[in-house]
Amino acid sequence: MFDNLQRFKIPSPQSIFTLSYFKQNPDPFYQLSKEIWPTKFSPTKTHKFIKLLHDKKVLLRCYTQNIDGLERIAGIPPDRLVEAHGTFSKCFCIQCNAKYSSTLFKKQVFNDQRPLCPYCKGFVKPAIVFFGEDMPKRFKKLSIEDFSKCDLLIVMGTSLQVHYG
Repeated sequence: MFDNLQRFKIPSPQSIFTLSYFKQNPDPFYQLSKEIWPTKFSPTKTHKFIKLLHDKKVLLRCYTQNIDGLERIAGIPPDRLVEAHGTFSKCFCIQCNAKYSSTLFKKQVFNDQRPLCPYCKGFVKPAIVFFGEDMPKRFKKLSIEDFSKCDLLIVMGTSLQVHYG
């Protein structure tokens, strides 16, 4: 993902997902959002397999670091899903933390408008985890609870680690 971001003329490829940079210049992220918006993709066989585990009542929880929402689209219920790096399905103001409609956010971004908070005029972003932000509280809470409950842990395609530096 970071390999083709030079066109945004940002200090480093990671800048586009860094909270401190977003506060200075959210426009590169807004432009990239149009390209990576979750509804542009479809669930894979792996997503369907995880949904099957849920249907068979053997899925305690699906943890994902992906922000594409494909687990939701595949039909995994929100109570069985932990989006460790967040989601585009919720948005908020980075200044006052007010909730913001993800539908309105998408409409504005796709019309090349900056989504601004109606209360404080701060920048709005999806609830995806940027460098410089904590993981969601739900991730921290449930990962501790779930680990002692699971009989089998399947890790696919991730170590849930990010190298930054």
